[in-house]
Amino acid sequence: MRWPWVSRRYAEFLEKTVERLQHERDDQQKRADLALDQLSASRGFEPSAPAVPAEMKEANAEIEQYIS
Repeated sequence: MRWPWVSRRYAEFLEKTVERLQHERDDQQKRADLALDQLSASRGFEPSAPAVPAEMKEANAEIEQYIS
């Protein structure tokens, strides 16, 4: 990003701040999706985020291994 009317340090600071905020936003969205899936699962609905079904498959595999 090149902004000729501002200092280079200020532009770099803005870029780093935007990247940090986007990363924080993405992390919070992932946590919110996981919380929604956990709430939905506790109420009997199927989870929609990919992390929860993967965790459920791993847990089921461990349970099946323990049972056998």
